[in-house]
Amino acid sequence: EHQILRLMPRLLELGLNVEHFYHGGPHYLRSRFDTGGLTSHFIDLRANGRFRFISDAAALFSARGYEIVHAFGGTANLYERWAAVRAGIPVILGGWRSRRPEKSLLLRLLYSLFNRWSGAWIINSPTNAVALDAFLGMKRLRAYILPNAFDFDGNPSGQHAILPKEIADWIAGRWSVVMLGRAEESKNYDLFIDVAASIAQKRKDICFVLIASTDHTRRSRVLEQRLRKRISDEELSSFILYTGRLDDAASLLGNFSIFLFTSDSEGCPNAVIEAMAAGLPIVMTRSTDTGLLVSEGENGYTSAGSVEELSRLVESILDDEETRARFGERSRDLAERNFDSADSAWLLARIYLKEWDLAMGRS
Repeated sequence: EHQILRLMPRLLELGLNVEHFYHGGPHYLRSRFDTGGLTSHFIDLRANGRFRFISDAAALFSARGYEIVHAFGGTANLYERWAAVRAGIPVILGGWRSRRPEKSLLLRLLYSLFNRWSGAWIINSPTNAVALDAFLGMKRLRAYILPNAFDFDGNPSGQHAILPKEIADWIAGRWSVVMLGRAEESKNYDLFIDVAASIAQKRKDICFVLIASTDHTRRSRVLEQRLRKRISDEELSSFILYTGRLDDAASLLGNFSIFLFTSDSEGCPNAVIEAMAAGLPIVMTRSTDTGLLVSEGENGYTSAGSVEELSRLVESILDDEETRARFGERSRDLAERNFDSADSAWLLARIYLKEWDLAMGRS
């Protein structure tokens, strides 16, 4: 949703008439779509059932006169592409935002089925091509890499929202290590807790804040409960604060000292880009193609994922004020260079127009 919210205004500025459509789960940013005058449609998949949903979605696509349907990620690659086929949309595009292949064999087969009517897939990192290889019918399809989008105009360097008082009081002047993301297993929050526990054995001037937003799924809620119980059972509550979801969490990141990202598998993680934009040094696992995110020894470090190495890298940055400041400034520079929303929207518009020309038989 953040990516679409950032790209839509830029695409509209370029003259494309772009609308947003979703089929399930809470629309966390709906108010920001409305405030920005961005059109967002919703048909409830669960309430309608699959077949009625497809019929209603296809009718909406036809009524709105869409010429291109881009399934941004996840099950949109099934339901939105299915509706687009029913509606006879000329250009149908898939989208994948993780390097992990779809686990469900049935979903892989269904996603592959709609490759027959699709022209291309859009991914946000070269490593995501691994996931695309798990689909059938990919030989004739094109794959485009579209970097994640971030708006820097509204995020001046050095400015950030004020931390809620209860969080600031808990940190109480200590160095603070933060991680931000959804509550899902691939984020490997256990490794984050392992690093915190390791450092807590040696020193009391560093604390860890986990901002993990739980979604509407049972799996996500169960993970949150397990992590909270682990922190309590291991008596780490003085060193690890599990906040859950915070509104506009990205705007708070500048209050922390360093960003630690422990994920097992990623496409191009928004959270890391948001931390870079906030001017934080980055320590992260090699869970994706990190080339656009971390310049080794310039804005942070990457690790294979051992607790010992991650702990050492975190402490080395926090213990060197000059390095910490230099890394933070470099993070912001790299984020602006690699992930500006205007550049991403321009590239996406070119992809759309190229696929339209190909569908129309033009070169």
